[in-house]
Order: sequence, then C-alpha cells, then structure tokens
Amino acid sequence: MKNAILSIFTVIFLASTCLAGSLSVCGPSGEVKRSYVVIADSWNDTLAVETKNNTVWLDLVQMYIAKNRRFVCGIVERYNNKWGFRLRPDTVFVTDVTAEALQTYMKYVKGHLSYWLNNTACFSSHVVKVYC
Repeated sequence: MKNAILSIFTVIFLASTCLAGSLSVCGPSGEVKRSYVVIADSWNDTLAVETKNNTVWLDLVQMYIAKNRRFVCGIVERYNNKWGFRLRPDTVFVTDVTAEALQTYMKYVKGHLSYWLNNTACFSSHVVKVYC
C-alpha cells in the first residue's frame, strides 16, 4: 500500500512538473507543447515518442515509474531519424491489448516503411527515458 501511494504521488509530481516545466510549457489552452519519452521495443531498439495529450503523457510516465511493458501505438509517418519514421504525436495511445495485425517492432517497420506509412503500428514497449 505504501509503495502504491508513493508511486501515485511520484506520477502526479512528475506529470505536474513536466506540464509546468520549461520544455512542456502550457499555452493559454493548457495544451502540452512538448513532452516525449524514449521507448524500447522487444528487441531493445529505441524510438522517441512525442505526445501532446495529457492522458497519454500520464500513461507513459506511469509506464516509466512502474517499469511495465504495454503497447505504445500511433500512426506511422516519415521522419528524419535513424528509423526514417516516428509515431505522429496526435495519434499516440497506450493500451494493454491490441489487434495482432498492428503489433510490430521498429526494425520491421523500417524495412517495410511503405506498408506502414499512414497505418497504425503498436510496439510492445517499456519507457526507458522521460523528457519534460
């Protein structure tokens, strides 16, 4: 029970700090301007995932704190990084269950990018770093 309370407090503290911090400055609408995490897939390949959605952000921070693995999903778009793609920030979501056809890993998406562009990909992941 003590660990659960500490974990909840840590999530609230980290989330509120990030939402008010200099890199995730809240605009007049309260929208998060910038916050991202680095996820590692089943092969320990990493990808930065950005979101502007507060609920998704809290899910990602909770994954980091709890050190658990969930599916991080979003629509694949071209991007100038080592993979040649990213998950479009406004489409990112976190879930425990997903259709098997959406489950993939980063190397596979890179190798079959034309197929995955503008389609939803889900990576079984854990969060290795939080930037806020």
